[in-house]
Amino acid sequence: MNLHYGSFHALKGINMEIPEKEITAFIGPSGCGKSTLLKSLNRMNDLVEGCTITGKVELDGEDIYGDMDVNLLRKRVGMVFQKPNPFPMSIYDNIAYGPRTHGIRSKSKPDDIVEKFVELAVKNGIDIFEVFDGLNDTRNTETAIRAIKKYGKHVAACLAVCKSPVHTPQLYIQYAKNYMAIGADSIYLEDMAGMFKPAEIFELVKEMKKALPIPIYFHGHCGGGMMDLEYWEAIRAGVSAVDVATSALAWGTSLPPAETFAAALKGTCYDPQLDLELLEEINNFFMEIRKRHADTLSSFVGVDSGISRHQIPGGMMSNLESQLKGMGAYEKMPQILEEVYKVRADLGYPPLATPFAQMVGSQATFNVMTGERYKIMPREVHDYVKGKYGKAPGPLSEELITKSGEKAYSITCRPGDLLEPGWEKGRAAAYASGLAANDEDALIYIMFPSIGEEFLKKKYGK
Repeated sequence: MNLHYGSFHALKGINMEIPEKEITAFIGPSGCGKSTLLKSLNRMNDLVEGCTITGKVELDGEDIYGDMDVNLLRKRVGMVFQKPNPFPMSIYDNIAYGPRTHGIRSKSKPDDIVEKFVELAVKNGIDIFEVFDGLNDTRNTETAIRAIKKYGKHVAACLAVCKSPVHTPQLYIQYAKNYMAIGADSIYLEDMAGMFKPAEIFELVKEMKKALPIPIYFHGHCGGGMMDLEYWEAIRAGVSAVDVATSALAWGTSLPPAETFAAALKGTCYDPQLDLELLEEINNFFMEIRKRHADTLSSFVGVDSGISRHQIPGGMMSNLESQLKGMGAYEKMPQILEEVYKVRADLGYPPLATPFAQMVGSQATFNVMTGERYKIMPREVHDYVKGKYGKAPGPLSEELITKSGEKAYSITCRPGDLLEPGWEKGRAAAYASGLAANDEDALIYIMFPSIGEEFLKKKYGK
């Protein structure tokens, strides 16, 4: 095997066998190629720009650089790095990579777990539930809404609003009516990135108010620099409420500040009648917390004029920034942002909300880092093409369908119907672990496998 970084010949004529059930050590000075060789054994060098490999690396007689699924390869050949070496995908996807590789793939929960969650949430005092699907596909929320209505609680159906050739006020009104038909009590409009002009929000809210008999709420992030104006126009158009953040945690990729709006609206017909002195006290508390975490804060605290094009929401932007810095590839951010726009179009213009923000961002990063569009395609994108997440607002591109090797929308049923019941099995496992003292603990154990387990250990001092 030979490996080149551009014109530099890093590994020369490697010819060796690594015996089974034995320990093999590579010893040498810094820079001699130890890590480069090891990364070649599970194709981590695929992600290094300008890296080329000739020859064969065989695992049980099969060339890993042939047709072998790279995910299955890394399931069998793992690596522990001296320093963190994340894949070019979201933080969540990096953390979830191990469990997914070993068959724990989806964040989606079976109907019985969703129903149990609602039951226990109501038992513990929740009266208002925000119900959300990233594609605005009501099939994915009908179980949750049915369960909430069973207990007589309020359903706030969230609509991820975005810009595309297929997204119009009429489409959002239809989405809202679909939600009303299955029990929604209010509609929650979410501009996750801050991509709309104020006049556009005014018209959208006005049209929805005319068409819908239920309250409308608005939530938006400040990345595009116009969210304060968007909020004002949404208020003028008749929204019942807007979401804000304490000033210490506001603006940038976050929400507009509570103090500003409370003061600006004081004495008007829109006055929320909030105590400004108490708001200041709350803000001072969080300002001290902000100082302690200054090194982790996003540098995207100003205005991103490109948001109306790439439409990346605040949380995704700060995560993407952190990931690229960790990989030493932050200079590729402009290319990745441009690719995000193209990938989103290929996927039929999904709103960039969870999990589609991570999906589009990961695919765009792969495309840029490898230098070839869709050379590497996460399993989630394959599932998306098949319809496992629901139906996209617009048509999928032929390039995406062809390179995925999947039949578009081969899954025609409600995606949740594909999931096996999980509550009783998960509950039994939770109690058997010794970490669950009640069903609330069991639900935490099931819904958040690694984090939940750690939380329960600390809770009970184990």
